[in-house]
Amino acid sequence: MWLFELLILSAALINTAWVQWSIFTEAGLLWGLFLSLFFIPFALFATIGLIPRRCLARD
Repeated sequence: MWLFELLILSAALINTAWVQWSIFTEAGLLWGLFLSLFFIPFALFATIGLIPRRCLARD
């Protein structure tokens, strides 16, 4: 099941990287750095929230 978790996390990070790149190219470096403080942690925590709890609880 770790492959499923890795695929979800990779998809979220790729989407976040695309959003960041579009911000960098359209709004500039300072806005990109400022907004990266919100997008990257949100993508990570939202992705961890999508993973079923039984996958996270390993015995």
